[in-house]
Parts: sequence; C-alpha cells; structure tokens
Amino acid sequence: MVSNQQPKIFYGWWMVITSVVISFPCALIFGGFSALIDPIQVTFAATTTMAVIAFTLLRAESGFAVPLAGFLVDTYGSRVIILVGGILIGIGSVIAGLAPSLVVFYIGFIVLSAGFSFGNPVIMSIAVAPWFRKYRGRAFAITTCGVPIWSICIPLLVVAIDALGWRTALIGLGIASMVMMIPGSLVFRRHPRDFGLYPDGAISEPTQSSSISTRATITVKEVIRFSGFWWLSACYACFAFVHTGLAAQWIPLVQDLAGVGRQGAAMIATMIPVVSLFGRLGIGIASDYISARYVFGFSLFLMCLGLSSLAFVHSLAGAIGLVVLYGVGYGGFAPLRYSLQGWMFGPNKFGRIQGMLRLVDTFIGIPAPILLAFLKDVRGDYVVSIYICVILVAMTIPVAIRLQRAPSSDEFNTEPVKDVRG
Repeated sequence: MVSNQQPKIFYGWWMVITSVVISFPCALIFGGFSALIDPIQVTFAATTTMAVIAFTLLRAESGFAVPLAGFLVDTYGSRVIILVGGILIGIGSVIAGLAPSLVVFYIGFIVLSAGFSFGNPVIMSIAVAPWFRKYRGRAFAITTCGVPIWSICIPLLVVAIDALGWRTALIGLGIASMVMMIPGSLVFRRHPRDFGLYPDGAISEPTQSSSISTRATITVKEVIRFSGFWWLSACYACFAFVHTGLAAQWIPLVQDLAGVGRQGAAMIATMIPVVSLFGRLGIGIASDYISARYVFGFSLFLMCLGLSSLAFVHSLAGAIGLVVLYGVGYGGFAPLRYSLQGWMFGPNKFGRIQGMLRLVDTFIGIPAPILLAFLKDVRGDYVVSIYICVILVAMTIPVAIRLQRAPSSDEFNTEPVKDVRG
C-alpha cells in the first residue's frame, strides 16, 4: 500500500547525490588517462599507439559489458552491480600499477574496465531513471556532474604522477575508489514503488503516465525494428569516436596543437570537464522544457565549434575556444543521452535499451584512440586527427534534430512540444 506521507527530501535525490560522489574513479582514471601516456611510454619503451591501447581496452570491455550490466540492473537492481564494480576497479588498478611488463599492464586494465562496466555513471543513471519522470532531465544532469566535478583534481593527479611515480598514483587511486564505492553502493534502491513512493516525490501517480507504470510500452524487438533506434545509435557512435578518441590523449594533443607545456595542457584538459558542468546542468534542465532532439543538435553544434577552434587556431586562443565551446556542448550530451532515450522509448526496459545503444557505439569508439594516435605517430602531429573529429560531429547535427519518437512511447511524453513526430 502506498502512503501519501512523503519524506522532506525525495529518496531519489539521495541516489543522485551519491552518484556524483562515487564518480571519482571515472573522472580520474578514465578522464585522467592522458596524464599516464608519457610515463607509460618511458617505463615500457612504448609508442603512443601502444600506450593508448590500454585506454582502448578500457573503453572496449566496458562498452561491451554495459548491455549485460544494464540487463542485470533491470533484473536484480543496481546495488550489487555497483558494489562489484568498485571492487574490480580497486583490483585492476593494483594489477596495472604493479605490472612488470606492458602485457600485464593491459591485463590490469582489462580488470579495471570490467569494474567500470558495473560502476560507471551509465549504470548510476539507469538506476536513477525509475525514480524520476517530470524531472528526469535535471536528475540526469546532476547525476552526470560527478565526472566534471572530480576532474578538477586531474592537475593534482599529474603532480602525484610526477612526484610519486605513475605506479603509486594509480594504485592509490584504485584503493581510494574502492573505499568510496563500496559504501556508496548501499544507497541505491530499485524502484520508488517498493518503498511506497512515486516518481519525482509526487503524492500520487501522474494521470498521464499511470498506465505505463504497470506494463511495458515497447518491447526490445520493437526497439530494434524501429529505424529511430539506429539513427540514435549512429549519433552516439560518432560522439563516441570523437570524444573517446580525444579523451585518451587530451594532454599531448593540446601540447601539440596549442603549443603549451605539459602542465598547461593538463590544466586545459581539466577545464574541459569542469566547464562541461554548465552544459550538463543548463542543457540537461533545458531538455525538461524543450524537445530533447533540438537540444541535442545544439550541443553537437557547440562541440563542432569548439573542435574547429583548436583545429584552425593553433594557439592558446584556440585551446580556450575548445574549452568553452566543446566543454559546454560535450557536457550537455551527458544527460541528453538518457533524456533522449526516455523521450523516444519511455521509461521501461531502460537498462536494456541503454545497453544496446552503448554496444552499438562501442564498435565505433574502440578503434578511435588507436586510429588518432596512429595518425599522430605517422604524421608527427594531431592535425588530421582533429579535422576528422570536426567532420564527424558536423555530420551528426542534422541527424540529431530529425530524430523521432517510437510510436509505443507516446504516453510517456511530458514535454510541451506539439510536433513530436518530426
């Protein structure tokens, strides 16, 4: 029986806040990987391509495992999944930090990536999804703010690597991640109705969405047959190629194209996720009021402008343009990934659908860091690499703004937009 007495602070918001806190490893290990490239090359006498392979392993395994993780969250809940993720992140970091060879280092990152598969912001967003309907845009926006907030510490990571060595820094990060994620996982719950609550902390089930709370509005088979799913996957794939390829090597890339030193490049690389906070919050909240596809197109446009800034202005000014424009646009994409899914397919089977979308873009994201690093090794600079990224993002914009909603998800639409069929 559902009680009309609601807590002062809706429990879903505690899950959102916890997601921000335990995003620590994603920000510093995944986001700060470029700080490890030079030390790894020196330690193992590796090329840029060989060093970046570890990041590709991280991206690949986590991408392929997310569909499984999404299914497990839908089936068993997120608490155990995130707990296991935290443990594996700690173990993988220790293995990689103690690695006597590049092969063992790769093995450590395979274990680490398995941990990311079960303990990353994607899983946390899937866990948060059933708790919000009307405020899903802002809930996803805040949930995804953990990475940019913790990214403020990336310059400290660079200092730690230079002062203590990359091995000590990586092991310390892994242990700290495990210590934070294990207790943090205990906060997560499956569904508000299990605790006598309604989504958003409402005192009763909203009339317009009451029917979808007890039955699936769209099946997985219908999702796969819907052309909009594949267009959305194509958008995500282009984003994955660009951001995954660049995130693995922000520091050397900015050093090369903007002509700044290692510490300066590290600061610029840090400011990208920090500035993305404005995009995550502003664009995420905007998607509660404006059709998510148009907001998505705007985010991609900002990303394209930011990349063009660095591609055509090889100076500190170009890097600043990258930070401001790309940072805000990339930040907006983070919550929109989940808002768009809710807008197109509804709230049911959220983990399964998100997992399928991640699987598709993983196939494109896997080779991105290696390809961009290979082009750098061959040419001696990142010029062609950045041009490729500009073109891909520009091609995605018209696709994004023409996305359509799946017919069975019409009941779930809560946006004040009359034209929903495109």
